[in-house]
Amino acid sequence: MNKTELNILIVDDVAVVRKSLTKILQQLGFINFFEAENIQDAWEVIETESIELIMCDWNMQNGDGIDLLNKIRSHNDESINMKKFIMITGAENKSMAAMDAGAHNIVHKPFVKNNIDLKIRLTASVSIPKFFKIPLS
Repeated sequence: MNKTELNILIVDDVAVVRKSLTKILQQLGFINFFEAENIQDAWEVIETESIELIMCDWNMQNGDGIDLLNKIRSHNDESINMKKFIMITGAENKSMAAMDAGAHNIVHKPFVKNNIDLKIRLTASVSIPKFFKIPLS
């Protein structure tokens, strides 16, 4: 994984949280960021930019991270539905629900720089298999 080439979309309705995460990512050597404050803005970025990794907060004012994740996973275009996704949450009890919905990893608040680095490295290095329907005889 080349940190200078990875395009990351940060989705959170709180500007201070987006800026805090951006600052941590810059300290870790990442340089390409897009920001969105809601699901609608995030979707516009996903459709128009070459985003490799989405880091999205679970709880937001106008929809939540699961809404965005479901929209991504159900999209017909493989360049969209196979995007790597890290859910951000302050609630530890939401981890399994995020993974069940298709998140590749979870980052818990408050942010810990080394934890974020590890989660991004693990997520970016995972090859995502295509899902096939196997006919039952």
